[in-house]
Amino acid sequence: MTSRTVSVGDQGYTHSSAVYTDVCDAPVIINTCVLKRHHTANYTCAIKNNVGTVAGPGAVSTRRYLHYEFPSFMDTVVEIAGVVNPELNIFDAKTVLTVGGPTYQAGVSFDANKVVRCGDIVATDAYCAEFLAAHDQDFTVDMALSIISGADTSGLATSDLSEVEVIEITV
Repeated sequence: MTSRTVSVGDQGYTHSSAVYTDVCDAPVIINTCVLKRHHTANYTCAIKNNVGTVAGPGAVSTRRYLHYEFPSFMDTVVEIAGVVNPELNIFDAKTVLTVGGPTYQAGVSFDANKVVRCGDIVATDAYCAEFLAAHDQDFTVDMALSIISGADTSGLATSDLSEVEVIEITV
């Protein structure tokens, strides 16, 4: 698979990352993600899931750099999502990882038996944050605000759930 180099970064720091060409050139992108807690970003849903589009030789070390060494991981997550910005987001909440995870602190999984879809990546994350907060006593919506607010402010999409359609399906 080939890749295209894009620059991401803020606050005077720029890092060039390769994003898979198939992702950049796709006429439609459908983002499928599993809702879970995440030690660096507090949680993973639609916006954070796009870090997986970072490509090429050294993709793992690039992702590690973005997670642990880059000065503003949350802003970088938003910038990568801006490059990719899927038309449809489907989050799998059949089983949700709560409390911790996925690597440093063992999480606790529970069966929510839900699949949720939305065409707006920021609204998807806003919905996911509320969903997770309702099911994880150690998580609050405020823990997700740096990503959601950053994406909303950047013009990526909207966090106002009254402006979008979110479809929740029980499975």
